[in-house]
Amino acid sequence: MAKRRRRVPEVLWRLFHNRARTLADTIVSLIPSSPAADCRCKARRCLSCSGDGAMTFLIRPNDLSDYRKLLTRCFVVIDINAPPFLAFYPGRRWSQLEILERTIEMMMCNQSLASNVLCRDYDKHLRTSPAIQQLTASAWGLLLRRVGDGVMFYLLKHTSIFLPLPQKRQYQVSGFPVSDFCFKSKYITGSTQGISSFTGRHKMLYRVAIVGQFEISFPNWL
Repeated sequence: MAKRRRRVPEVLWRLFHNRARTLADTIVSLIPSSPAADCRCKARRCLSCSGDGAMTFLIRPNDLSDYRKLLTRCFVVIDINAPPFLAFYPGRRWSQLEILERTIEMMMCNQSLASNVLCRDYDKHLRTSPAIQQLTASAWGLLLRRVGDGVMFYLLKHTSIFLPLPQKRQYQVSGFPVSDFCFKSKYITGSTQGISSFTGRHKMLYRVAIVGQFEISFPNWL
């Protein structure tokens, strides 16, 4: 029996249709296949030379639940204007934190990219932000070891990433702010409202776009 594909959350489907895919499906779709003998991993096995087994290379039976949840419940949308991912190299030179810092600082030097959610509330001195805290969890570190620096840079720079929240909500950590897009789209009718709560010493303000019974939350740390 064929494995059922995870259903795209309604709010993302209304905005992006079949462009919204799980993180695992997105990664596998990016990687060009190559014969093991010609692969740049030198026969050590990687996503590129795994062929039809790419998904089983990415997600393995003994993986922890946090990692499996990230790969199967996080949804990703590749930017319409993103360049094609042409060359896969499985090597790693940087840590996940270093890749995030490099990506954010590069974006902040480019005015057209500075509005990316990844750059929001980035502290240049402490080199931290809410997005960095989310994207340096151990599951992301394991993903980096399996996909390499190039794929991770591409995902952070050229996609919108939505982490799962309870009650069918999504938490956007990269890409053009969907909260802005929602209210311009002819397919969406809704309103915004503020919901404030406290976590530690921080106050979180949510801007919520309501679509039917679904919500998509965009936190700003104050």
